[in-house]
Amino acid sequence: MSEGNKLRLFNGRDGEWLGKIFSITRRHCSLKICSQKEKQNSEEDLWLIFSPIKRSRIDFVVSKATELGVIRILPVLTDFTNVKRVNTQRLISNTVEAAQQCGRLSVPRVLEPQSLKSLLANWQVDRKLFYCDETGGGSPINKTFNDVKMKNNISSAAI
Repeated sequence: MSEGNKLRLFNGRDGEWLGKIFSITRRHCSLKICSQKEKQNSEEDLWLIFSPIKRSRIDFVVSKATELGVIRILPVLTDFTNVKRVNTQRLISNTVEAAQQCGRLSVPRVLEPQSLKSLLANWQVDRKLFYCDETGGGSPINKTFNDVKMKNNISSAAI
């Protein structure tokens, strides 16, 4: 980067802006905001709650969740979780990279891992929670979403 270079900037609230570097040192960079390129879109209040898996797969999950518009990523530890340590800084880096690549103007918030018991004990009563039934005995997800959507707004949901 050098003086005169143009950058695209976003902060997750005010949209995307075009800026131009007018001063740069090893520790600081000053920009002039030139114009707004895109307004900020409103996002659904959709969270992803998941049990951590192998490192390369967790990176993939977090990237895809970001691309799909999830606003909060919550790793949970269960009795059956094989991976007990989660590098949240790495997950945050993955969300930033995925947001840049897909043109998203916000970055999901990545929370520190917590136990499933703790998550459920503190769950907001008015927030819908959908979970995957691995036994195959549950209803298909599209039917569940349609049924719930008919009854009330599912704009704040966690999967």
